[in-house]
Amino acid sequence: MKPTLTAPVGSFTELALEILQLASELDSKLARQNRKQTTFEFDTLQDLPTDINATRKEFINKTHAAKQLALGASGILRELVFQFTDDITLRAIHDFGLAQHVPLDRPATFQEIGQASGLDTSIVERILRHAMTNHIFSEAPGMPSGRVVHTGTSRLLATNPDALAAAFPKDIFLTTSRLSSEQKQWTIPANEPIVLVKDLASISIHLNEAILRWRDLPGDERDEPTQAATAIVYGPGQTYFEVLKNDEARAARFSGAMRHFAEGADGDVERMVASYPWDALDTEKAVLIDIGGGTGGAARAIATNTQHLQLVVQDLPGPVTKGAELLPPTLGSRIVFEAHDFFEAQPRQGVDAFFLRYILHNWSDKNAVRILKALVPGMKHGTRVLINEYVLPDGPETRYTQKFHRNLDILMLTVWNAKERTETMWKEIIEAVDPKLRFKGSRPIEGSTFSIVEAVWEEPGATPMGK
Repeated sequence: MKPTLTAPVGSFTELALEILQLASELDSKLARQNRKQTTFEFDTLQDLPTDINATRKEFINKTHAAKQLALGASGILRELVFQFTDDITLRAIHDFGLAQHVPLDRPATFQEIGQASGLDTSIVERILRHAMTNHIFSEAPGMPSGRVVHTGTSRLLATNPDALAAAFPKDIFLTTSRLSSEQKQWTIPANEPIVLVKDLASISIHLNEAILRWRDLPGDERDEPTQAATAIVYGPGQTYFEVLKNDEARAARFSGAMRHFAEGADGDVERMVASYPWDALDTEKAVLIDIGGGTGGAARAIATNTQHLQLVVQDLPGPVTKGAELLPPTLGSRIVFEAHDFFEAQPRQGVDAFFLRYILHNWSDKNAVRILKALVPGMKHGTRVLINEYVLPDGPETRYTQKFHRNLDILMLTVWNAKERTETMWKEIIEAVDPKLRFKGSRPIEGSTFSIVEAVWEEPGATPMGK
């Protein structure tokens, strides 16, 4: 006789046991119906008898409750405010006929889908990889990679016009798009992450229009932030950075949202500092420059956890002026602030390390390379370039805990015409800067989904630097 499992009232274990009991009941009832096991590829749970459907609904309720309890308050909010990225991919699947361009009986490559839909392969891959986090499409197992097959949901979109219409209620989206002209009339507290819904979701409605407007330009000419959906909403030549610069209320909301996410476990600067061996840099007269370092939050954390390292925070005049005002007297001898445009050549020479936190994901590959090339005048043998960003998986990824990366990638595409990157993509960016800048890999930050990507400047004939 099997022992009876018990758990504290209200615990995860108690809830899991309830879920297990419901799962067992549901499996037994389905077996008596001679139904095949349901999968993401083939849904066998349609047209269930009333009693089985009741068990299924209770199973859904309990599993949903378990997920939300595990997410916690901040996790629930983050999931809610990023739901508009699911709308973005559904609209793209609808508008560009992506489901219809995947055969029902065999895989299609991202390139083949791009050719059939008239889209750049990289755009197709990003849209479909995001959709895959919702089990809409899947990547065929085995090699070569990059072959797309249908799941039950994508097959429904490909074959059922009513399902496709339900996934894209045009009247609702068109009504929502009209709100963009009225945004300044809305009032939202400056510290609310709901900025993503108010400011950025309304821009996202115009992504497909932006893709179509600029898709015929040569490759390098399609890489500017002025070709994002932001320019459709706010006018030719406008970037979201320009929008923020000209609207103090919106800029305050945006800063509040970024603070909210930075204060969470993922963006915790202390975790980042604890995950890198700063001792190798912490020597007399060593200098680290924080590129685009804002008011110096990361620099203060690094300085607090080192003894000798000198830090220079470079950014536009506004942030560095504010940062200098906020600098504690105890760190005044080790941190200085300088106004500098990171697209311009680095004025300092012989720098030991450059640090870029959440900078390059706001820029296309071409402009990310430009930013890194501008650092070259300041490099010497052994100079480290430390890039604190998300690192996307190189292959297919459908785990829920990885979905946020893909949400951000779609957001970057929509608002900045930029991207999140895989480790392979980071390596390509670094190798495009200069042959002397050597990619050393990425270092995951413990307890976070961020990483530190590292490169080192190595002069010919000198002793190679390790990771």
